Amino acid sequence: MRNNNYYKTTILCLFIFLFSAPSLAKKDLDLLPIPYQIEGTTQLQDNTSYEKDYPHLNTYVIIDLGKTKNPNKAPKKMTLIGTKSSVTATLYTIKKNCSYLCGYNKEQEKNEGEECHHVGLYQITKSLKTLGDPLVAIPGKHRIKGLDNLQKKFLKRRFSPPKETPEVYWKPIWPPTPDDQTKRYALTPTELLTMYPNRRRTRIPLNKCEYQLHHRLGALTCKNIALFTDGRKALAVSYPDYNAATARMLSAFEIDKLTYYIIQLGLKAQSPVGLMVHTNDGWKLLIRPKDYALLC
Repeated sequence: MRNNNYYKTTILCLFIFLFSAPSLAKKDLDLLPIPYQIEGTTQLQDNTSYEKDYPHLNTYVIIDLGKTKNPNKAPKKMTLIGTKSSVTATLYTIKKNCSYLCGYNKEQEKNEGEECHHVGLYQITKSLKTLGDPLVAIPGKHRIKGLDNLQKKFLKRRFSPPKETPEVYWKPIWPPTPDDQTKRYALTPTELLTMYPNRRRTRIPLNKCEYQLHHRLGALTCKNIALFTDGRKALAVSYPDYNAATARMLSAFEIDKLTYYIIQLGLKAQSPVGLMVHTNDGWKLLIRPKDYALLC
């Protein structure tokens, strides 16, 4: 009788594990959605305020929704993360912003190069002094834990990978290019090596680079190149292209036992803010570059 109860209990536990394991694995892979860029902040008078001399002002964060054909599908709620804290913001209204990138044509007497995108005004109940400088907007409502401002932790010191680091070339996760056109990178204790497939290597001494480190992620800034690294391989690389080469860690926070890094990566004519996170499948980059023209 005792053995029968033992086997029944064992089978029941195995049954529960088999059916719960897929859900646990799925939860581990559920990453945050790709964040949106913040363009700025503004204050508007509350329509319900009747005090003319001291009107109540609501605070709004301007979020870039991109060149979308369906702006009404924008997230109704956003989690805004600042340098000091986070807050949930609610969509108030959507506006269309247009600019002329190519200036005024005197011969044809008209502006040229019109480019438009939508922005969302999201209302926040927390003051900007409490939030700090807004960094990034994540669709949905999320509980942010352990927010750590990394901008004051830029360490100007020599970068030294482990001495046993072999000269192995890695393909970064950014930029996304075909294998036969992708530069590969190797880190040694003294140099950053870059190489196109079947071409000569370029050597960059590391003793003149600046390095920002937080646990397992580092940001390396050298002359004419900046990149994120885990200490042995390049993860995301930035070159000057109508913009400075930029790889900066801004903040870090935790959700579902995963550490997310708020990062800024220099791309062509822009430096969007995104997220980097390490999962069981390696490093992931969650970034939303502007999808409309910035240059004439």
